[in-house]
Amino acid sequence: MDERNAKRRSPHRTPARELLSVATAAEYLEVSERTVHRMINSGELRAYRIRKRGMIRIARVDLEALLHEVKPGDVRP
Repeated sequence: MDERNAKRRSPHRTPARELLSVATAAEYLEVSERTVHRMINSGELRAYRIRKRGMIRIARVDLEALLHEVKPGDVRP
């Protein structure tokens, strides 16, 4: 990316290739789309809307931030 384009990009922007639809995010997390919508509405998962009434997109890094390593002994039957 050249210097001119670097100045135009907001530091909060995520490249388009890293944005996922609600359906793809649900597949990634192996949950329902409804669960993804609930996570967005509760503030647990950050999402972005394309234009005012457009489609919702979720950054892959925000999905990955939800995942935590399970330590031995943390899982109960």
